Amino acid sequence: MNKKVTAVFIAVAALTVARAGLALEPKVLQLEEPVMAQVRMVQPFEVVAGTYISLVLTSAEPMMVSAVVSTDIYDRFENVVIPKGSKLIGKEIRQVRDRHDIAWTGLQIPAVPGTLRLDPPLKATMPDGSAGVTGMEPGALLGTIIGEPFIVPH
Repeated sequence: MNKKVTAVFIAVAALTVARAGLALEPKVLQLEEPVMAQVRMVQPFEVVAGTYISLVLTSAEPMMVSAVVSTDIYDRFENVVIPKGSKLIGKEIRQVRDRHDIAWTGLQIPAVPGTLRLDPPLKATMPDGSAGVTGMEPGALLGTIIGEPFIVPH
């Protein structure tokens, strides 16, 4: 029995050595170039992503919703970009239960003639930032959060 154990041990050792000889060469890890963040400078009169605009609803017709900006919106250089009293124009996209989805597609600034097109449209939110609007009557408080930065011409 001792000879059998020795023979099995030798066979296993031979297979292990043979496998080691047939093993693939180990991979050599390559250093990759570090990922560089794409940073751009914020420009004057730019409304940056994440900016909250506080609004008061003035018209709640589904095809023509409008609201007035209730506080001045500043850029990073302390310029007033969207003054209090500016108007957002949009329309109701759909209603889900008690929430109305409103897309703001235009911005009217008193000092700038015409209506500035918002592309992509801004989505209306409740004052706490939650999606959609409840209580679609004039005087209702709501807001919008900027998703993509944009520059307002002055």
